[in-house]
Amino acid sequence: MVEAVERMLTPHTPPAAWTLLVLVAVVLIKEWLFRRITVQADLHDSDAARADAWHHRSDAITSFAAFVGVTVAICGPPLLDSPHLVLADEAAAMVASGIILVTGVRLIRRSLRELLDAASPDIAAQVARVAGGVLGVRLVERVEARKSGPNYYVDMHLHVDPDQSVRDAHSLAGRVRAEVCRQLPQVLDVLIHIEPDESDPLA
Repeated sequence: MVEAVERMLTPHTPPAAWTLLVLVAVVLIKEWLFRRITVQADLHDSDAARADAWHHRSDAITSFAAFVGVTVAICGPPLLDSPHLVLADEAAAMVASGIILVTGVRLIRRSLRELLDAASPDIAAQVARVAGGVLGVRLVERVEARKSGPNYYVDMHLHVDPDQSVRDAHSLAGRVRAEVCRQLPQVLDVLIHIEPDESDPLA
């Protein structure tokens, strides 16, 4: 953006026409890379790969903005008899700078949420559904899930029959953990707190 402002204050000729061909090639290649890497990022649930994919997408967008700006800078002055249109290239560069800034903020916010152990309510809801379906679980009181890389760590409280033995309660917790990890392979570990269910079964 600074360079664009400096060029707007300095008289100059429009870019060479052949640069349009380069920009078209860049847009096509970068968009193809974005789509290809996005597929792999979703497959492995990798935010690092998503950031790399969006790097290519931002390159494609900024190159398209440059294509429009260069086209106007080359064709505008002679067609419209307006020499000031030669600055369209710099204006496009300033728009591209804004796009890069917005893209960077989007990627940083998502990464910061992971670094700060932000909750993952969607995964927590799925875990609660799976755990509630295991025979012997009377109530899923609370589920907390946090993301670490491509995996999730879960902390949950289960209400069970208060009259069963510690061995049976421990066995039930093991079955719940195994069922959650089987149905939700992205869950790496489950910490289960067993609590006696004090509700009236006849209520």
